[in-house]
Amino acid sequence: DPWRFEARRLIESGEADALVWISGDPSLPAWTSRIPVIALGAEQSGTNNVKVQITIGRRGYDHDSVEFVRETQSLAFRRATNASSLPSAATVLEDVAASLSRETV
Repeated sequence: DPWRFEARRLIESGEADALVWISGDPSLPAWTSRIPVIALGAEQSGTNNVKVQITIGRRGYDHDSVEFVRETQSLAFRRATNASSLPSAATVLEDVAASLSRETV
């Protein structure tokens, strides 16, 4: 349900307590200023509502990736152009989930 789960609507209505933002773009939309943000991505600058910043690798740059190619309507493998040891978003989220599940046991 696109309306029910739209991030902007949830934040503006007060239904959300925090936001996990995953993006290669270091800028945040203005509507995120009302809520604490956990940012996974490029280093954020000048945003005081980012409470936790975790720098992750970018697809196709730091990590190999599979991307959708609009021109051919297909998937294509992209080798990392500058491979690094930065973790992927999936790795960070898996570590967080594992840590939370250990806490509740």
